[in-house]
Amino acid sequence: MLRSIVSSIEFEKFRRNWSEKNSVKRFLRKRLKLNTTLTTDRVNSASRFYWRSTGREPF
Repeated sequence: MLRSIVSSIEFEKFRRNWSEKNSVKRFLRKRLKLNTTLTTDRVNSASRFYWRSTGREPF
């Protein structure tokens, strides 16, 4: 009986720890994707502005 209780407690600790790690990973992945998207949008916007103002390809 005691062994079962200890196992349940250990499993719950493991599950919580695993869940927290995955939540952080998910958050960081979304943040990285958002930052990459914003950077790409800025570069594309600057290229379009350059092309419109000079009439030539940017690079």
